[in-house]
Amino acid sequence: MGMRNRASISSLALFLSVALLACAGDGEPAGDAGTEDAGTEDAGTEDAGTEDAGTEDAGTEDAGMEDAGTIIPLVMEAEGRTWHVEPLSYPGLQDRRVDVFLPEGYDSDPSARFPVLYMHDGQNLFDPAQAAFGVAWEVDETLDALTAQGHVPPHIVVGIHNTAERIDDYTPDVDPSYGGGKGDLYADFLAEVLKPAIDHHFRTQPGRESTAIMGSSLGGIISLHIFMRHPLVFGRVGAVSPSLWWNDRSPVFRFEAYDGPMPHRLWLDMGTGEDSDALMGPYLVENLRQVRSRAESQGMVYGDDLACLEDPKAEHNEAAWANRLDSILTFLLGDEKALDLPVTKVDLFLFRPQLILDSPFVVTTLAVEALHDDRLRLTWPNREVGLESSEPSVASLASDGALSALSAGETEISAGMANLHAARSLRVSEQSAVRVELWAFLPAGSPAGETIYVTGDRPDLGPWDPAAQALDCEGQLCHGSLIMPWDTSFAFKFTRGSWGTVEKYADCTERPDREVAASGLDLEFVSWIDAWADLCP
Repeated sequence: MGMRNRASISSLALFLSVALLACAGDGEPAGDAGTEDAGTEDAGTEDAGTEDAGTEDAGTEDAGMEDAGTIIPLVMEAEGRTWHVEPLSYPGLQDRRVDVFLPEGYDSDPSARFPVLYMHDGQNLFDPAQAAFGVAWEVDETLDALTAQGHVPPHIVVGIHNTAERIDDYTPDVDPSYGGGKGDLYADFLAEVLKPAIDHHFRTQPGRESTAIMGSSLGGIISLHIFMRHPLVFGRVGAVSPSLWWNDRSPVFRFEAYDGPMPHRLWLDMGTGEDSDALMGPYLVENLRQVRSRAESQGMVYGDDLACLEDPKAEHNEAAWANRLDSILTFLLGDEKALDLPVTKVDLFLFRPQLILDSPFVVTTLAVEALHDDRLRLTWPNREVGLESSEPSVASLASDGALSALSAGETEISAGMANLHAARSLRVSEQSAVRVELWAFLPAGSPAGETIYVTGDRPDLGPWDPAAQALDCEGQLCHGSLIMPWDTSFAFKFTRGSWGTVEKYADCTERPDREVAASGLDLEFVSWIDAWADLCP
């Protein structure tokens, strides 16, 4: 079970799973050796070892590769427009599969070459049946649509599957709680083995401006690290919901210390609902803003070659990433500048719409999102938008968007951009009653039509009356709510009206009391009931 602020139930289940971690058409690949029989792709008959990929000028668009050494043959088979590469090896890493998705029309012009997007967690990109949590990014469909609309040039997508050592591979250093730290090896594998092989076997544009690297979560921080380690290889970087908290924020400090070439394009994003702790959510976004500020200090221009999205209420899962993928790919892979696109809508998001005097909830921040040309979503730095508070005596509003409670009352916070405006109400209270939403998923075999109850140690729950408060149920999902004082907690269990029907663990052993603390605002608490006492064998 877990606690979320205004969480959606379907995506929350995915988030909890993540937290426990640590095509149509035929496309025949052809690289420089266009006479290969790609259908029997054992390219071992080529003298690949004699190719010197390091003789090109890495600073030019036609090159970009560091000295790659021997180019390995790829053994692969086609499925529609996707080529499945047999597991590749690299010293110190587990073998891993790779999928190569070709753009529509790859075969129509044998002289055409294509930019390449490299993505981590390759099994989660295209096929929901293959994805770790049953939800894919739908990269193929989104990219096809953007290409057909003319917003993004046709791209080859290389999906690198993760392994059982995902945490090790996707982290540049060791976190005391989680381990990790093989990021350098993984970065070198991509730059020195995989990319030269892809460039050789497929018709790519190998230069840095045509080579993107992108990933989510730990894949976000390793994308930044791979760029910093091989800046002449990868020129476009997408850090999606990057785990910047890793090892006491070491990815943030690494990027701040980096003084090499900046990317041709850099995309950063994060959902504002990615942490269940109401105090932590804004600070996760602050880490993202710190990376953005460093990029700006190194000469990148917001809306030109740098973009950021703070996705309101979005959680940390594939569904959220797929939902904003069109904006990500439009900016990261295209050549359009947001600065040149008209602003067609402005929206304002308050990280907390209520502040409480004399509590940890006395400050918050905001985000102003602009929709460009009805298709590209960006969160603009607060310094770039006009911010106002209707009642300055209730809450102070700094130019960076920081809001600080001053006195009880209500004020309207407004933002303006390109002659468009948005506003949200901010309430400041001396104390707060918190609404706690309780959700429960019923186990298979639960008797149809029976009422489900919640009972606990609060006075309005009996206390511990097994039929204290009935829940509203629809199918296997039940819901109820409680109003309780802020900064209090209570214990509870679910029943079907008697202690003889109380919930149990799946093995029918006693289940300890569930607990929830009202240490935030507008909380949702989701539970999965494993079994009922009277239905146990």
